[in-house]
Amino acid sequence: MTNSEWKIITVSNFDLESYRQQTVAEHITSENYGEIMLKALQSTVKEGDPTWFKMVPQSKRLWLGMEEFVDTTCESCGADLFGKECCLNSNIG
Repeated sequence: MTNSEWKIITVSNFDLESYRQQTVAEHITSENYGEIMLKALQSTVKEGDPTWFKMVPQSKRLWLGMEEFVDTTCESCGADLFGKECCLNSNIG
């Protein structure tokens, strides 16, 4: 890669559109250190596991899974329906 900064993210091992990508490590300035981290993470994955790891440019926008297709904004309070701030979740421990 010829980039100044990278991040390591989770990706779907089966290319599922519903899978939400997440950042594992970011602002990696050394490609060598990034590759070492990536190999260490990949060594924890077994064949058939749903999650795989990938090193991508820091600027890459992550795929949000089903949130890309569904509006998760609460109509009552305007917060994310799945967040703790939502009025519908105020009684949940």
